[in-house]
Formats: sequence, structure tokens, C-alpha cells
Amino acid sequence: MSAEGKPMVDSLDVDNYSTWSNRMRAMLISKGLWAAVESTTPNVDQDQKALAKIILHVKDYHLATVGSCATAKQAWDALKATHEAKSNARKLMLRRELTQLRMRASELLTVYAARLKDLQTQLRSAGDEVKAQEIALQFLAGLPHAYSMISTVLTSSDRELKLDEMLPKLLPVEQQAQPESSVRTGWCMPFIIGTWILWFEGIVHPGFLLAPLVGDSRQRGQVAVRC
Repeated sequence: MSAEGKPMVDSLDVDNYSTWSNRMRAMLISKGLWAAVESTTPNVDQDQKALAKIILHVKDYHLATVGSCATAKQAWDALKATHEAKSNARKLMLRRELTQLRMRASELLTVYAARLKDLQTQLRSAGDEVKAQEIALQFLAGLPHAYSMISTVLTSSDRELKLDEMLPKLLPVEQQAQPESSVRTGWCMPFIIGTWILWFEGIVHPGFLLAPLVGDSRQRGQVAVRC
């Protein structure tokens, strides 16, 4: 925000063209100068004011692109051509990263999800909006083999998949799948997955899955399971 409380437009950088162009257009409209960018025969005074606004809202290394432009339209079109080419290359790079993203060994689900969300944000900034369902499916595709049965359960549902809604259902499974936990409790993955499915369907409370067991001993309300 400016000193007067009015919204400011950040200078055009190397990776914010999509945001910059939308806000710059809105600012020029608010000043009554956008017609100069759209017209081939604009009012001279409006055109020079619009050109000045554009030049003042780009980083120094863009001055070579707009410095020789005589009109606001020329400057706008030059920046658009330059950044659309760069943006497409960046979108392709980020899309490749998205499709190749995999959960790392010993990586927490929350950390893996954060990496995926970061790529989604970067794509959005590049002008490529990735739907929530696509992000959720990519998240499941990148999970290790231990989660394959759970992924099958999730994708067989009619519900629209959303990453933030899936995480709370996956975290208990992650906890019980830890090697130390498996040895200590004697729980087996089929039981864990079966209980998870019952939770997913609303049949059992998640506390049933999380209840700790030690050897053959059991406390009130717990169930001993041998694999």
C-alpha cells in the first residue's frame, strides 16, 4: 500500500508478469489511461502518461525493452511478447516438476504436501491454474508403494479429491507405518489399512487406529492384533 493507502503495483520482475499485467491494467484503467494501450491512435497526452506509468513500474533490466518504445501500446506489447515466451517455458518446466514429484524416503507427508503446494503456487504465478483435484491426484501418484491400497480407496470414491482433506486421513496411517511403531506394537499394514477404510467410511473413530499397544498387554478399550 502507498502512503495514501492506495494499492501499489509491484515492479515487473522476471517471474511476476501474470500478476503485474493484471494489476497494471487495473491501475491504468483507474487513471483513465488504458485506452491509450488498446488504441493505435490514442490521445497523445494520455498515451505519454500511460507510457510513463509502464516504464516506472518495471525493473531496470526491462528498460532496454521499453526504453525505445514511442507509445504505451508498443511498450505493453513488447513486454507481453517477451514474458509470454518466458512464461510458457517456465510453465513447461514446472509442469514437468509436478508430474515427476515423488515423496522422498523418510519424508513426512506434511513436508511432501508443502512441496506440492509450492509448485502449485509457482504455476499460478506463471499464469497456469492447477485444479485442486489434479493436485490431489498427483499427490497420491507420488506416494510410495506402502500407500497404494489407500490410494485405491480414495480414488474409487465419487468425492472430489482435495489435498487438505486427504492429509488428516493419511497421517494416522503414516504414524503406524513407521518401522519403530510397527515393531513395538505388532500391528500389520492390512489391519491398519482396513481400519483406515472403516474410519474413512465413518464406521470407527480414528482413536481406535491410534491406540498404542505393547506386546500382548492391552488396556481397556484397546484391541490386540497379531500379524
